[in-house]
Amino acid sequence: MPWLTRLLLGGCVVLGAACSDDGAPGTPGAAEGGTAPTGTGSDPAAEDAGGQQTGGLDGSGGAGTSGDDPGSNTAGDTDGAGSTGGSSPPPACMARTECMLVDDCCTCGVFHMDATDVPVCPERECDQSACDVLMLPPDIGLACDEQDACAFESRNCSDALVLCESLPPSCLEGTLPEVTPDGICWTNACIPIEACDGVPSCDFCTEQEVCVSTTTMAGAIVHDCQPLPRDCDGAATCACVPDACTPPFQCTEVATGLGCDCLNC
Repeated sequence: MPWLTRLLLGGCVVLGAACSDDGAPGTPGAAEGGTAPTGTGSDPAAEDAGGQQTGGLDGSGGAGTSGDDPGSNTAGDTDGAGSTGGSSPPPACMARTECMLVDDCCTCGVFHMDATDVPVCPERECDQSACDVLMLPPDIGLACDEQDACAFESRNCSDALVLCESLPPSCLEGTLPEVTPDGICWTNACIPIEACDGVPSCDFCTEQEVCVSTTTMAGAIVHDCQPLPRDCDGAATCACVPDACTPPFQCTEVATGLGCDCLNC
């Protein structure tokens, strides 16, 4: 993933550590960005007793808010929202131009243009759209993910190299604070967990993903949730995830998943 490669290469400069000219590790294929039409919106979430808004994303590219598991990305339905069509699976995403963003009073999610399960929101007017409530960056694009489904493009959520003194935004469950591409500070936006290219810890990876922890030249550890191939039969190994680490970083099997270390740097 391009931002992660830049992050690992830049980490040595930011933290004052020397790096090898051999390069730094990357992660497979960052999703392409894009734009799509949006709807009118409103606040689908209410404020809780502590002043925190609650709510979530709805749709194939959305993040859910159910449960306490920080890695949960089950889509959540908004009260009052209906649905059109049946339950047939959406068409495979072949290009980002086939995706559309639904952002109204009830739903913030990404759907295929030909999807039959796009929610219908009964509300016509609201103070904030669902994506605004979730604090998504207005310039976030759309992409086809590893499962050939329409989704939000990947954004950096790794705080391994954050050095600025400002505090991260308070994001709703199912989203994480976005970090600048160079990794050193927050953007004050929030990103759906499944669209995060790099996460604060392996706790945010699901059972369908493997956590790849890369130790940078500067000593920081960057975590990334990568799809777990079917050949792994539910247990990640270096053999069944051959692209987990990029040379000169070598793969090792660790308790949290897979580790990438440069043993000869």
